[in-house]
Amino acid sequence: MVAMSANARRLLMYLVENGPTYRADLARSLNLSRATVGNLANQLMNRGILTEEPGSENSLKTSLKATNTLGVFASVVFMRRICAVALATLDGRQVTLDSVDFSENDDALTRLSCGINFLRKLLECTHTTDNLVGIYLSVDAQVHAESGEILQRYSSRWAGVNPKQEFSSSFNAPVVIQNTARLQGLGESLWGAGKEFTDIYYVELAYGVAGAHIVHGAISSGAHGGSGELGHVVYDWNGPRCTCGNTGCLTQYVSVPAILREISILNSDLTTFESILESVRAKDALCMALIQRVAQIFAQALINVCHLYDPQAVIVSGPLVEAGIGFLDTVRNYVQNHALSLVAQHVQILPSLHIPGDITVAHAGVASLRKCSAIISPVLEKALK
Repeated sequence: MVAMSANARRLLMYLVENGPTYRADLARSLNLSRATVGNLANQLMNRGILTEEPGSENSLKTSLKATNTLGVFASVVFMRRICAVALATLDGRQVTLDSVDFSENDDALTRLSCGINFLRKLLECTHTTDNLVGIYLSVDAQVHAESGEILQRYSSRWAGVNPKQEFSSSFNAPVVIQNTARLQGLGESLWGAGKEFTDIYYVELAYGVAGAHIVHGAISSGAHGGSGELGHVVYDWNGPRCTCGNTGCLTQYVSVPAILREISILNSDLTTFESILESVRAKDALCMALIQRVAQIFAQALINVCHLYDPQAVIVSGPLVEAGIGFLDTVRNYVQNHALSLVAQHVQILPSLHIPGDITVAHAGVASLRKCSAIISPVLEKALK
């Protein structure tokens, strides 16, 4: 079989990056004649690499799309009680999306086995087992990007396992691994409140504090995958001991457990986070003062983040934001009054959009793989031989 041209590779790469596209748009974008694009498309369709997207009734135009023969990506996302799996073609079209539940008390091997078996099941059901070309794996722990080693002493959920190695040995495909919170940030950047910006910092403020810096649709996670541990930035070295072993980490001041601890110290009879929020809405002075202090401490941490990264927007998710108690208003005012002028005048602090968590994160893994040239290039070279 005769090898295809460089233009065929360009055409396929464009479809991978941009999704199904009309021939005329391909010709304009690739600076090729329509006749050349038409010939390339016919050759690739004859090989079973491309096919036509069904058009609307009586439509004379149909877009080109990749077939499963070119390959499929899998995105496997582990959260606290769920494993979500998305399968998609190389040009980003969903093949299937599903999830499986497990117990929060399940050990690491049980969680991994659950995810591996579930991915196998979905590959078999969609007849794509032999077409898997890449896996994006995300776990809710700090993980070394290259080795896959879990490097989080306090993460008992993943103690004693290497998720990347387990998936690599179970499937004949390269595995990219990431922290789930970073992938949540990517999803917010692509389809949520950050979609209008090219540089955002995402924060999940809930039972912990997680951060993610997203630049031009890609996660900036540092040399080894360790960037984004905002919750373990130290606010006060003389503060409460954190689960990580240090003292005074931010998560010990602004997370849900920290707020519950503080309200108990103040001898309040409130025992749930929801009751604290209700008291704030009822203008209870004690609870309002507590949440005000939490907002200011959080704002101080965001000022440091903004001074380091200068993002266009900081996007915050979590129950304090969703509660309707003006939490972000306090944060915004503090940042505007105390940050350096360049930051204070330009950064936007926004609530996250209510987009389905597991679905968004799973699709974000696919989106990230579509930009991974180390995986895509060998696939295209093999297909075009």
